[in-house]
Amino acid sequence: RVTGGVTLNPNERAVFDQPNIREFAFNFKMIARSKAEQRQVNEIIRHLRTELYPEEILAPIGEDKKARNISLGYKFPNKFKIEFHYGGKQIPGLAKIMPCFLQGVDTVYNAGQMAFHEDGNFMEVDMTLRFRETRALTKERVIKEGF
Repeated sequence: RVTGGVTLNPNERAVFDQPNIREFAFNFKMIARSKAEQRQVNEIIRHLRTELYPEEILAPIGEDKKARNISLGYKFPNKFKIEFHYGGKQIPGLAKIMPCFLQGVDTVYNAGQMAFHEDGNFMEVDMTLRFRETRALTKERVIKEGF
């Protein structure tokens, strides 16, 4: 093959399997200038991390006071509706995003500085949120509904 400069054509073809479900990542930098802002940053992170996980559906076993619960399943976490706004209005021309589940919350503390508030809390938090739509798109949704 090397000498002749020729190789076999593998005749590969792609076959459509299924539409992909879109995923999105958004990065945020939060710099708290006061204790009150730091409490808000901590609450935002706690709330978002909570929405990563489902709630257990529990059922008691036994009838005495030492009855225990077993997990029967999970209740899905809340979906997020993501829209892009500027000046209080939705930005025209951007593709819409279908309802999404939050897939990941990544936090980096003090990436650009090693400064702390008086109570030991970090001054700077970089956060990445990863979302996944709840269903795949079709041509009709893209063209007719603007997704």
